[in-house]
Amino acid sequence: MKTTSKFFAGLCCLFAASWVQAQPERADVLVYGGTPAGIAAALAASKHGHSVILVEPYRRVGGLVTNGLSHTDFRTFEGMTGTFLDFTRRVQEYYARKYGVDSPQAKGCFRGTHAEPHVNLAVLEAMLRAQPKITVLTQTRLERVKRDAAGKRIVAAEFRLPDKKTRSLGAEIFIDATYEGDLLALAKVPYRVGREARSEYGESLAPEKADTQVQGYNFRFCMTRDPKERVPAYAPPGYRREDFVDVVPLLRDGKIKAVFGIPGAIYKAQLPPLPNAKHDINDVSNAHVFTEKDTAYAAGDVRSILHKDAIAYGDYGPNCHGTAHEGPRFGGRHTGEFYKPVAPYQIPYGVLVAKEIDNLLVPVACSSSHVGFCALRLEPIWSALGAAAGTAAHVALVDKAATRKVAVAKVQNLLHAAGAGTIYTNDVLPGHKDFTAVHWWGCQGGLHGLSPTPDTPGQRGKQITGQYFEAYPGHAVELDAALDDALRARWLKLASSAGVDVTTLRAARTRGEFLRGAFAGRAK
Repeated sequence: MKTTSKFFAGLCCLFAASWVQAQPERADVLVYGGTPAGIAAALAASKHGHSVILVEPYRRVGGLVTNGLSHTDFRTFEGMTGTFLDFTRRVQEYYARKYGVDSPQAKGCFRGTHAEPHVNLAVLEAMLRAQPKITVLTQTRLERVKRDAAGKRIVAAEFRLPDKKTRSLGAEIFIDATYEGDLLALAKVPYRVGREARSEYGESLAPEKADTQVQGYNFRFCMTRDPKERVPAYAPPGYRREDFVDVVPLLRDGKIKAVFGIPGAIYKAQLPPLPNAKHDINDVSNAHVFTEKDTAYAAGDVRSILHKDAIAYGDYGPNCHGTAHEGPRFGGRHTGEFYKPVAPYQIPYGVLVAKEIDNLLVPVACSSSHVGFCALRLEPIWSALGAAAGTAAHVALVDKAATRKVAVAKVQNLLHAAGAGTIYTNDVLPGHKDFTAVHWWGCQGGLHGLSPTPDTPGQRGKQITGQYFEAYPGHAVELDAALDDALRARWLKLASSAGVDVTTLRAARTRGEFLRGAFAGRAK
């Protein structure tokens, strides 16, 4: 344990030491927003050899996962790939090293997806510090964005430093990884806030008329039953007792059973708990433009509709905590809530790009409707989009291409090689020898049509605990399964359309044999 403590202390010291290094005024890629998506983007671009400046307006990187959101939303472990999977494995290793492989902490971190914020911070900082081409600037807030004379490219961004001085930074590619889309807004990229009318995109979950309502914000924070782990509460600036005192009568008369818990409480303590007797506390619920239709089933298929230009996928489903509130602050009800069970869905490249600017990518405040955003708004998905943005920045730089005209196939190939998936499978996971081939084939449409639409929409596997489930049924590739005549005929047609010489594929006996041959013969 002494060695482990020194090891992690050393990592933190090394990260802090980045402040004494020379800080460049220009880089290949500038990422604004040290969210998990921003970190994933910076890591991806730097691993391809590019210099990166990662700018965070607050004092610590990590966004929600280092500032209270410790209960990561996802449905299945099989749905995690790429950078976020790497992060969770490092978190698992942290607890195993510090407390022991069989310790309650190592088991309680739920394969590294549920960790204390300070642990998430230490791991993310270590991942960044391991990449010498990344310069991290914290407490540096964006104030202005400068575009070229034609208005097609961002040439520089001006930031305010902790000492109130300003600093201008330039880059070839800019990535806005903030939760709110601050960079794109200051770059005067058109955007809107609110909900679209149901008729605009034909979304069943949208309201009849458009309005300016957005999903409600709420605090995510850690609480504990262990007195040794507690930090005394204090009244923050602006606190007003009268804003909260109305809850007391509701507790006295039994309308609200408890402050923390579920059901009948003000806040819910997420399950399973975090290590060290802590809980994540949450609200209690009563280009391409990504919309509800992107999460719909393909006709007669267990899978959602195919996106051949997919650069990520999700498995959670559109979920809104509410956009307004009726009645008293305590004891009233949210309106605008919804949750729709869906199959895992692909996310196309077009959600990342702005039509007007040639060197901007936006993985968090991405192009989506209100309903569509409610399916994308989760850290594992944002991290996947961030890694895709960093990879696309690399391709744009090498090919000297506008970000909206990047060769998506190149981005996909690099993502697959890095263990990042673009279609959900439950039996070919990162590290599998056929992972790259399977995900390439999935983007050609080869994994669609293997199983029919389930009788229950959004059918999941067996529940593990809370909102977490075993793998979605019907999404196995089954590489060893025999290749029947009907599937062989369809796959031969797909392979031919992908530019593969199908001569040798006609003799393939299994699914795995066929797609390995198709992958080997694909157009490079």
